[in-house]
Amino acid sequence: MIKVIVSGFVAGIALFLWGVLSHMATPLGTMGLTMHPHEAMLLPAIQQTTTAPGLYYFPGVDPEKKMTKEEEAAWVERYQTGPHGILVVGPFGDAPMGPTRLMAELLTNVATGLLLAFLLARLATGLASYVTGGILTFLIGWTTISVPYWNWYGFPPLFTAAELIDQLVAGALMGLVIGLFLKTKQA
Repeated sequence: MIKVIVSGFVAGIALFLWGVLSHMATPLGTMGLTMHPHEAMLLPAIQQTTTAPGLYYFPGVDPEKKMTKEEEAAWVERYQTGPHGILVVGPFGDAPMGPTRLMAELLTNVATGLLLAFLLARLATGLASYVTGGILTFLIGWTTISVPYWNWYGFPPLFTAAELIDQLVAGALMGLVIGLFLKTKQA
């Protein structure tokens, strides 16, 4: 049990380090992202009209209100004529890479490592199966999160592809680290 916890902890740290490397030393962190060509006009409008952090979908629909057929037709028209999308507005005054965000990332990475270690300790039988299990686990996450975001919200294909590469490497790395600690399944 202690070896599983240690392996998960170390795998979580490895995931954090991979995240630093993949986002700061490779193009994976910026693939599919573009700067808005009219940011200078857009930002003041967002600052003046959006007072609360949140995830905004546009054209918007009030989830508390059932639309009439006419309202729904008008919404579909606005959606089709565009633009449509989502806007994430973070808390104003936040540091882009502040210690709180880095600590939250590290803690969630360690939690991921622990969960994966407990899963693979029950299922994997050799180093190759630890690596394969890590890859498949992360691939499940990508197909259930990143692919629907591409499909439903229009996330750029290049961004989605970068997420796939990032997740495949992360899963392989974590499976390898856990496998090296646990070696083979005990009978």
